Amino acid sequence: MRTTSLAFYEVGNILTRHSGLEAVQIGAALGLLEDICGHPIELTSADRQSAAALALEHKLTFYDASYAAVARRMGRRLLSADGDLIVPKLGVTLQEAFA
Repeated sequence: MRTTSLAFYEVGNILTRHSGLEAVQIGAALGLLEDICGHPIELTSADRQSAAALALEHKLTFYDASYAAVARRMGRRLLSADGDLIVPKLGVTLQEAFA
């Protein structure tokens, strides 16, 4: 399982705003995320163009479309719980991933 650097910002934001954890615990949790997913994948210039095209085509945020763009480039499935990505078949649910 891999993810982009954007996911680290998303998880960090959730943990700092909603978890009640201390900074050292949040840092450890983000370290665990990197242990599980590996070093985050950065967007390339081609990914940015692909993300923009996907965002325009499917009325997504660039933010969401960036995950789909990276997954496409890498030939991987995008695991998501976001209906905006599931409905146009840009992502799969956890259940679909293990079916």
